[in-house]
Amino acid sequence: MVKRFWFFVNDYSLEPPLVICTWYSAVCLACGFRCELISLAVLYITIFLGYSLDRFFEPDENGFVLAERHRLTKESRKTTFIIFSIILLLESFLMIKFYDSKFIISVVTVCIISLVNLLFPKIFHKYCESLFLGKEFRNAILLTVFVCLFIIESEKSKIFSLTHFILIFSIFLFNLLLISLIDKSNDSITSLTKLQKNPLILNKLILYIFYIPIICAIIFEFSLSFLVFLIFVEITFCLSYLTSVFSSPIFRRRLVDTIFWFIPLLYILFNIA
Repeated sequence: MVKRFWFFVNDYSLEPPLVICTWYSAVCLACGFRCELISLAVLYITIFLGYSLDRFFEPDENGFVLAERHRLTKESRKTTFIIFSIILLLESFLMIKFYDSKFIISVVTVCIISLVNLLFPKIFHKYCESLFLGKEFRNAILLTVFVCLFIIESEKSKIFSLTHFILIFSIFLFNLLLISLIDKSNDSITSLTKLQKNPLILNKLILYIFYIPIICAIIFEFSLSFLVFLIFVEITFCLSYLTSVFSSPIFRRRLVDTIFWFIPLLYILFNIA
């Protein structure tokens, strides 16, 4: 039963938004921000729709190994389109009902930028192999902006600092860089990012990001709750990186995704208990 649930969550793109929402909730708890259920719902739906589009437009190339989550999406295009449309309508209703026009415009703007970000490499990759900013960095920035928008919207009275932004960005970037490292052996040679073609640099970047929470803990004064949160961040980084001992890239990818939502969930339960 557990294995079936694990595969279901991963194969149907339910895990990426779960990762984002658990970290969003964990950051809110650590910083004393409000975490509203409606924000969680809209954030989850938005990320789910974005990743569904990514799965849908994944290229079918010779030598490109489609993961199960991509294959399932491509083999049921009509069903995917119907589900996508229904969920999009639901999100539109929730946004109009619970948020003001300024926030809606902000979210729509980031969504449009995300769509351009999704199409940009597919359009220009063959003309410009070495992009100025790799997809790992672009995706991490967009995910961080999404989370920050919802935090700022729900907690207008508190200051959201650059330190918070950097920490959230480092969490998502670590995950995306590690996934790029794992997927390197599966991806087509023509679709590899510049970092994937330079695994030494990729590994060094992952190592540097590992030290960001430690540096923040040393330099800045945080509450005990936030220091505990930083410990959970480091545990996530360590456990996810240790998946490199497994030889199967598919198993490693599933495990990394699971670790990245399960550990912050433990932090949330630790605070609630």
